[in-house]
Amino acid sequence: MLLAGEDYGPAPDLDHLNPELRAALTEWLCHLHDDVGFHGWRLDFVRGYAPKYVREYIAATVGTDVLNVGVSVHGSSSGGGSGGDAGSGNT
Repeated sequence: MLLAGEDYGPAPDLDHLNPELRAALTEWLCHLHDDVGFHGWRLDFVRGYAPKYVREYIAATVGTDVLNVGVSVHGSSSGGGSGGDAGSGNT
């Protein structure tokens, strides 16, 4: 069972099981929405955290009726890098 998500070496390993971390992330996302003007989220490496956390962050910040994008990269890009982007066909 996927509890918190897969590990991703190039980025910090955040413990989404920790309610204090989730509260801090939600507060930061609310700031980005309310004060900066973001209308939706691009959630990179969505395999790094369980879907229930994606739903929690979206519902608590921008709501489920706006466009949010989750990026899930499988394998390596053709350029020899460690990932890909939406245009690489690896999403």
